[in-house]
Amino acid sequence: MKSSNIFDSCGHLTDTALRALGGSAPNGSALSAEELDKAAAHLAECEKCADAFAVSLEAAGLCEAPKGFAGHVIERIRALRGENNIQFVFFSLRVVAAVCAALVIVFTGAFDSLAQPIAAPRVSASESHISDAISSGLKGITDWASNLGGIYNAEKKK
Repeated sequence: MKSSNIFDSCGHLTDTALRALGGSAPNGSALSAEELDKAAAHLAECEKCADAFAVSLEAAGLCEAPKGFAGHVIERIRALRGENNIQFVFFSLRVVAAVCAALVIVFTGAFDSLAQPIAAPRVSASESHISDAISSGLKGITDWASNLGGIYNAEKKK
């Protein structure tokens, strides 16, 4: 079918195009991939054509479910609900067990030994003397570097 034949003069899908979309068109009038894309895009935007397409599906009998289908679907849903309930119960039991174990560990004092404060190491007087010497030496280097900056800025201003 040519893409010019899928739309009528008003820009809506023709009856032949609607039947081809629904799969009830005569042989040889199937839509190409390009025509199918154009028709699907048009159906998404045009309410009149979407309604006509739905009516054509109902008229073709494509919307009717076979006998017993609804009962089969309901049985399957009930079976799945039962499986999901069992899985949910086992999951809930695992969560409850994990929470209980965590509460037992916390409230029995299992972590009390970890919560004890760690004593800071003591520094002896001789070690303090060494750190004071290093600190005063570094202060001298810092003062010298600061003076260099001041001398550099003074010469730059001249």
